[in-house]
Amino acid sequence: MERKNETQQPDTQSGFITPNQPSKNLVRFNYHLDNESLINRQINLELHASYVYMTMAHYFNRPNVALKGHHDFFQKMSKEEHEHANKFMEYQNKRGGTIVLFDLKKPQKQSWSSPLEAHEMALQLEK
Repeated sequence: MERKNETQQPDTQSGFITPNQPSKNLVRFNYHLDNESLINRQINLELHASYVYMTMAHYFNRPNVALKGHHDFFQKMSKEEHEHANKFMEYQNKRGGTIVLFDLKKPQKQSWSSPLEAHEMALQLEK
């Protein structure tokens, strides 16, 4: 009686494949690489905006600045941008794409001469 080789043979593209795994990603149907790239770009823009808003929020919470309303506003904006990034990441996963995160750049400013200056910078982030 001839016995079959029970060890898995490596697939050239994805390493080892078990019998119940398809050899190609079936979730990634009709999802162009350009779309995946643009979604990744948007994820990173949303995370950068969240990072800048967090910096602004904590600046306005400092004891020598103490503008609680501005702190609360920028804290809310930071959370909102973070939620947007998470929604894009969930979408990327649902479509079978790969999430690519870049290094976050340090905000250009970490203190502002007035709340107006901070809000003007926030407006530029939203464009």
